[in-house]
Amino acid sequence: NAIKFVVLTAVRRGEVLGMQWAHIDGDRWTIPDTKSGRAHVVTLSPLAQRILDEQRMITSPDCAVVFESSMKRGRAITGDAMMRALERLQSRKMAEYESFSIHDLRRSVANCCGIELGAGPLEIEHMLNHQISDKLLRTYQAAALRNPEKLRVLFLRWGEFVAQNIAANPDNVEPTSSNVVRVEFGKR
Repeated sequence: NAIKFVVLTAVRRGEVLGMQWAHIDGDRWTIPDTKSGRAHVVTLSPLAQRILDEQRMITSPDCAVVFESSMKRGRAITGDAMMRALERLQSRKMAEYESFSIHDLRRSVANCCGIELGAGPLEIEHMLNHQISDKLLRTYQAAALRNPEKLRVLFLRWGEFVAQNIAANPDNVEPTSSNVVRVEFGKR
């Protein structure tokens, strides 16, 4: 479920591992501590909310973290555990493909948002919570860079895209040799 959450939210591995129930308010997940040094608000699509419902059923009732370790109750799963789960998935279901990492999934989300949803580079950078390196863009495009409603819509569109084209048709997904996950549409 943590891996699915990375695909649905484009967050970093550490952010999903540190996710706490207290950070969720309806369809909003506020990540207080991020690599960029500022809080990041992620809108949770209906598919992401269903994963949270599953997690509520399998985590301890008094556990603060969303993705609880089955070995150390009350604590979050580790990055190593997440990578081992991805490696098991790859060896069982995708052995013929070059291996990829959790971060490669995040890059694939960015690529698909641009290609399939027509999101612009600044929207994608905002979704990924990247610090825009171009000082001129940061200065003159500040309002466009931090438009919460545009970001909310992008997260919801992405969640719907995943629900319709990936979750409903898992055979459409395969990693490519460039460590980007390719999605084929219209495959029957």
